[in-house]
Amino acid sequence: MKLISNNEVYKKDGVVLTEKIFGSGSKKITRVSLSLGKNTVLIIPLDKDQNFYLGRQKRKSSNNFILEFPNGGIEKDENILEAAKRELSEELGLEGDMEYLGEFKPFDRVVDLTVSVFLCKNAKEQENYKKLPSDFYEKIERKKFTKDEVYNLINEGGIKHSYFLSAFSLYNSKINRQ
Repeated sequence: MKLISNNEVYKKDGVVLTEKIFGSGSKKITRVSLSLGKNTVLIIPLDKDQNFYLGRQKRKSSNNFILEFPNGGIEKDENILEAAKRELSEELGLEGDMEYLGEFKPFDRVVDLTVSVFLCKNAKEQENYKKLPSDFYEKIERKKFTKDEVYNLINEGGIKHSYFLSAFSLYNSKINRQ
């Protein structure tokens, strides 16, 4: 099949929706893709005692609390390590030794988005940390969990977030290879 048309059907604030039509003879296939404008980082904070830090948050668009690793978009003129350190600081007030684990594409071939995953070893509260006030979008509380508690939360359905599960899979893959 060859590409017949490639049109941007929506474009605003870095979000682009593209429609591609492929064809051969009388057969045609339409593919739609979405670009969100910026990639994302996700950080797995682990303290010296091998406890995980998660953010417990409630977004205004939902009545439910979720547990997740800190994550967020990479800002203009920021590399992925800088973004990871900033997100970890903004969301949980932590710092530590950063190690790149890998990346995943949560909606490959549908959404143009890459999530770069970092492990923050020896995570600790930043000196002079002042808890950020809740903003208009989210309120985040820092919570500490053992590895067994995290596995139990996953097994019991308490953690379902695809970013969390994908990143935790990368983490476990790395740890089991060592």
